[in-house]
Amino acid sequence: MEKPATMRKGLEPLGDKNSAVLILSTMAGDMSLAAGQYYADPRNQFWKIMHILFKEIDPKAPYKERIDALSKHRIALWDVLESSYRTGSTDKKIHSQKPNDLQSILMKYPEIKVVFLNGRGAKDNLPKLQDENRYDVEILPSSSGSNTRMTIAQKAEKWKILKKFIHN
Repeated sequence: MEKPATMRKGLEPLGDKNSAVLILSTMAGDMSLAAGQYYADPRNQFWKIMHILFKEIDPKAPYKERIDALSKHRIALWDVLESSYRTGSTDKKIHSQKPNDLQSILMKYPEIKVVFLNGRGAKDNLPKLQDENRYDVEILPSSSGSNTRMTIAQKAEKWKILKKFIHN
């Protein structure tokens, strides 16, 4: 028997005034919410993909070191949704969602010109951005471990587009 859907409140955005790209997932999963860390589920391949792209980002390093390394590469993280009801961690079980105020992070970090969506779920829940022509929005293959349509190497190949926009 499936557990009832419970209300989930997402994580705070991570970034700084130098952030050039924003990566948006749909909403942090149960393990990430419990840990207060983006991509805490070891099955999620986000940190492994970052390591393939940026060798100094060690997926096994302490969380703060990984976040600091992302910051050095001018990458900000957040979720499309501020809150939702969901059973488990899958995007397909989300309902009664409330979007984050994405304009607030885009105004706070004006260097962001590109928004990358971590999977189709993020796209499906993305609210319309004001001044939409100012931002490129790109959909990347989901880093979720449940996305088995591509190997991690194939995902990393698609995610390489990040490097085009970060100009360290």
